[in-house]
Amino acid sequence: MPDLLDKTLRLFLDGIGRREEYEFYLQRFLGEGTPAFAMLCPDADSIRDAADVLIFDLQFLMRLDLVPLIVVGGDDVGRSIQPLVRFKDAVDVTSSPSSISDWLKDCRKQSRIPVLAEPGHVVDTLQRIVPDVSRRVHWVRASGGFLSGLGELIQIVYTEKQLSDDLGDEDKVLLEWCRALLRSQPSLHVSISSPLSLLEELFTIKGSGTLIRPGSVIQSMKATDVIDSGRLVSLLEDAFGRALRDSDGWRSSDVIYLESKYRGAALVEHGVVGDYLTKFAV
Repeated sequence: MPDLLDKTLRLFLDGIGRREEYEFYLQRFLGEGTPAFAMLCPDADSIRDAADVLIFDLQFLMRLDLVPLIVVGGDDVGRSIQPLVRFKDAVDVTSSPSSISDWLKDCRKQSRIPVLAEPGHVVDTLQRIVPDVSRRVHWVRASGGFLSGLGELIQIVYTEKQLSDDLGDEDKVLLEWCRALLRSQPSLHVSISSPLSLLEELFTIKGSGTLIRPGSVIQSMKATDVIDSGRLVSLLEDAFGRALRDSDGWRSSDVIYLESKYRGAALVEHGVVGDYLTKFAV
């Protein structure tokens, strides 16, 4: 943990959450090694109604040596970012930097908040720069995270297996954007929160919005079923960190629980006193 947490910063963080939580996340963010620790995508309502709150929180993040990249898109992007542009001493707005990494380094040196404003669809911009710029995407909406039909916050949504019948039309559109991001980069961290609780979303375990995850579809299979041997063996070898002595050994399994995209597997054999797990890989 760096010594940058003076009493003022620590007192502010103490008001957000428990010390062990925010210290954990601060260490994690600082150790990720990407040019920006996160990409924040505020909607037009958040920028219009809470620009001063956003600027305050983003300047606080900069004081923690965490560079947030603000990504804004759309046909009317110039008008959307006007409330941010008014803070001309605090932000650095660009639409097409020759090198995003170099631009972010300059913003860090100048303690200016980088704002990437492109007229295209924001998802297209994100897909072009993840995960090289950052592996975290936070949608910031005036309405905050997803709500159920009963008006309760939905804390986690799994894009590959959860139905969206309880979501409103705008939520369903945003969910499709998240699904597109996670299909191209399943390891991304994606969440949705309000500008009024952004720091709580970032620095607490419970968060304050909706976490979007790809989820997993687990199939129960037999060794005689159609299984991509190469992908399964590669998964097992990656998990164990070495080549298998018998690349066909998995075929002796009685049951194979396999994640549909070969991101995890559990191999089970029947024994005299019960079933036992022979290999497990994620």
